[in-house]
Amino acid sequence: MARTKKSYYAVKKGRDGPKVYDSWEECRMTVTRYSRAEFRKFRSLADAEAWILPALMSLRPPADQSAQESTQPISAEVGPLNVATSCGEDTTGADTTGDAATIRPAVVLTEEQINVLEKTVLLREIIHFLKSTRRRVAITASTGIASINIGGTTLHSWAGIGLGEGTAENLSGKIRGTERLRKRWWEVDSLIIDEISMISAGLFDKLEEIARTVRSRKDEDPNEDPFGGIQVKSDPP
Repeated sequence: MARTKKSYYAVKKGRDGPKVYDSWEECRMTVTRYSRAEFRKFRSLADAEAWILPALMSLRPPADQSAQESTQPISAEVGPLNVATSCGEDTTGADTTGDAATIRPAVVLTEEQINVLEKTVLLREIIHFLKSTRRRVAITASTGIASINIGGTTLHSWAGIGLGEGTAENLSGKIRGTERLRKRWWEVDSLIIDEISMISAGLFDKLEEIARTVRSRKDEDPNEDPFGGIQVKSDPP
């Protein structure tokens, strides 16, 4: 019998951002009902990765900008940016001589930006610690952009629930019937959820029920541990 060639599905624009999937099921979840979706099927992983490379590079700051920012001190003082420089005000005729012309104004972050930065750094440290203890960690977020920032995927994609429509019982049956998804739920020790505030209480309860159902053995009593024994961690409020 001829061996079936493996296919790779490259998504340039989807809910999880640029990414390569090895199954159409995973790819479909990120592009279905996504108006700006852009994806292609490839026979080799190298071709798939090369196709989404420009999209991945566009998410990263230029090398010279990164190097410059890394050497500039960041002021944590909360306050407004210099209006003339940040809003592009016309400075024609202004005095540009002396020290004032060579001094670059310090980057000033708002209180909200500082909180976001601290959350991301803390969450990355938590992920690093959990991995160092050899725990199997699933890194997810409620949105595609948030998942990219922490090097993960969306919670919907990881859980295998698509848009999350349907009852917990039906979704659990779908997961149990897919070996790849069933194995994913069984093997995970810790589940990271960034931007958890974007997830509705109804969906969270549905995921909790799914976890207990999927992680229950047919010949044993139902798993009554919260989230089926999975350790759940989220970004701090």
